Amino acid sequence: MSARELARFASQREAEEVAFTLQAAGIETELVPIPGDNGSPHFALHCDERELDRATAILAEEGKDELSRARTRRDAESLARGELAVRRRPFYWVVALAVANLAAFIALEGRGGSENRATLLRFGASHAPSLRRGEWWRTLTAVFLHIGARHLLANLISLLLLGAATLRTLGLGRFYALYLASGVAGNWVSFWLDPDAAVKAGASGAVFGLLGVLASARIRGLRALAALGLPTRFKTWHVLAAVLAFLGFVVGSGPVDHAAHLGGLVAGALLTFLTPRPGALSSRGEQVLDVVLASATALCAAVAALLAYRAAL
Repeated sequence: MSARELARFASQREAEEVAFTLQAAGIETELVPIPGDNGSPHFALHCDERELDRATAILAEEGKDELSRARTRRDAESLARGELAVRRRPFYWVVALAVANLAAFIALEGRGGSENRATLLRFGASHAPSLRRGEWWRTLTAVFLHIGARHLLANLISLLLLGAATLRTLGLGRFYALYLASGVAGNWVSFWLDPDAAVKAGASGAVFGLLGVLASARIRGLRALAALGLPTRFKTWHVLAAVLAFLGFVVGSGPVDHAAHLGGLVAGALLTFLTPRPGALSSRGEQVLDVVLASATALCAAVAALLAYRAAL
């Protein structure tokens, strides 16, 4: 027969009991010893591939599918490892990103003012005519520029709050990469949907991207926890996310770039589903992913800053 592994058991006696149950149902099985993690043998039951579905259903009814139980335990342990690993990330990584935004604002103020159109353009604000000329890097540099102190303060507060939650949820590399990617995506969406000649800047698209990131991460976590039969309690950041979304879309007045907000929000949500969930990789794999994503993000920002500097000369 074409044999397929049906289930694994910690003891030979349990395996033989299940084999007897299946034999009574007319399903022939083969008992195969396999090495155990602690040196003790485990046992696997093999059956004809054509009988696999029926045998699996019988095991589920009997509640003796050790393979499924082991897989459930591994999934739960994976979730716990991933959550523990990312919570160890220190908060100063979020502060460093806030400092970068503050430094850019101070530079703007010292070279003509953060509300001066010419100064904003010289530092790399998003500008539809410039984008049409191929200055794509403006959609990235604009994420670090702010128009006025109130604009900066609102985004820094949101970044510190949401950034801390994102860092704890996904880790450093994912946090940096998704933050910048959401901001860039928001600026491109703004350009496509509202291609006027206005000068646009700010981290609002990136901040809304963090809302999308947290929402997607929560959905993925809820699905995994529900599949394991574990509790899925409401999180405090849900309230914060709802308040910020309300303020951004309803209370916001003046020249608010809602297209960038929406673009960042959607981009953050979608990109989160494309990244490995924390705990899905080994500890070494998580470290490598962190380094790769954080380095790639820093490199992209550095290249964009260099292009902006050369254009300003």
